[in-house]
Amino acid sequence: MSHKTSSTASSADSGGVAIRRSLFRSRFFRRLVFVAIAFPTLLFLAHYHFKGTTYDVENKILRYLSLSTEEQTLWHDHQLEVLRDGLRQCAWIDEKPVSEADIARSNPRAVPSAPPIVIRNASLVDGDGTLTLGVSILLDEGVVKEIGEHIDHPKNAKVINVRGRYVTPGLVDMVCFCNGNL
Repeated sequence: MSHKTSSTASSADSGGVAIRRSLFRSRFFRRLVFVAIAFPTLLFLAHYHFKGTTYDVENKILRYLSLSTEEQTLWHDHQLEVLRDGLRQCAWIDEKPVSEADIARSNPRAVPSAPPIVIRNASLVDGDGTLTLGVSILLDEGVVKEIGEHIDHPKNAKVINVRGRYVTPGLVDMVCFCNGNL
C-alpha cells in the first residue's frame, strides 16, 4: 500500500515539473519574458540617448533663419574666422620642419648614467613622412642628437647595426597603419 502512495506522490510531483517545463518552453512565455526584458531596456536607452542630444539639422536651419541679417552676418564671420584659424594652423604645421635639430632639447626621464646609443644602417621614416635609407641616429640623454649617414659619436656609445630595419619616431602603438609608401 505504501508503494502505491509513494508512486502516486512522485507522479504528482513529476506532473508539476512537466507543467512548469512546458510553460517555460511555450512560445507565449518566451515572448512575455522577451518583452519584459526588452521594453525597459529600450526605454532606458531611449531616455539616455535623447537626453544629451543637441540640435538636429532642421533645428539649426530654423535657428539660423530666425536670426536677423546682422546676426547672420556675425555668424558667417565667426564661422569663416574659425575656418581661417584651422587653415592657418595647417599651414603652420606644413611650414615647420619636423626634422629640425634642437641641441638644447632634453628629456627629464633620461637616465644620466646611460651611455649614448648609435643606431646604424637604419631605414628612417621621419615624422614628416620622409623615408631615408642607410642613416645613423645618435641618441644621447634620452633625445635624438644627430641624424646622418656618417656621424661622429662618443667613444663610449653603444652601436647597434639594425641592417636596414625601419626606425620611426612615435609609432609605439601595438597596431600602426601606414599608407603603404614605405
